Amino acid sequence: MPRCTALRAASTRRSRRGPPPGSPCRNPARPDLPADPWPRLVVACRHAALSVPPGTPGGGERGCRVAKVIGGMTISLDGFVADEHGDSGALYQDLAALHGTDYMDEMIAEAGAVVMGRRSFEMPEDPDTIADTYEFQVPLFVVTSHPPARHPRENDRLTFTFVTDGPESAVRQAKAAAGERAVQIVGGARLGTELLVAGLVDEVRVDVMPVFLGAGVRLFDDPRLAGVALERIGLTEVGQRVSLRFRVLR
Repeated sequence: MPRCTALRAASTRRSRRGPPPGSPCRNPARPDLPADPWPRLVVACRHAALSVPPGTPGGGERGCRVAKVIGGMTISLDGFVADEHGDSGALYQDLAALHGTDYMDEMIAEAGAVVMGRRSFEMPEDPDTIADTYEFQVPLFVVTSHPPARHPRENDRLTFTFVTDGPESAVRQAKAAAGERAVQIVGGARLGTELLVAGLVDEVRVDVMPVFLGAGVRLFDDPRLAGVALERIGLTEVGQRVSLRFRVLR
């Protein structure tokens, strides 16, 4: 999937409404709570009136639907997410054309929270611009060893949480914030690999561009992944981009 697309190109996106009153995983004891998907409130799914059989993908221990975690990146035809200089620009030549497509709009509507690495957070020169330009107007959880000296600007939907106790903690907090919407993993190959190895990713999405980089940073370059089983669940063509979707089998 495109990596931090709006961090590379500023675009104003219309706000998207969340689940209407009475939707699954809304707290029936507090009907006065807003339906907006991104209030600073975590509604515990165990209080929701939703029947999902245990073992169903996305279902919790008590049969309540929880957020699925989606990981993946765009790669070249020879398997790299960036060239030997760390530049991934050749993989996003179609970035402007993706804006406004069903492919991008569905991805945005699906997301309830984002987990990203520190390098992805630092891609724009001014982090304050993220609140205005980032397509994913949802809570962002940044995995880092130390928070920035100044907290970046937020809005009523997009907030920042700097997580210093590891990616597993970031995913746990993001799932709580997302409700039953998806958690998108956005960032470098290392973060996605660590979460996949740890069994915290439910779906893998890999976009392939018809480009050869020759050398650089490979996606999922870790021998521990040999034990991870996948099932292909989708294939979509978007211009020159081929998007592959896989379910992680438990």
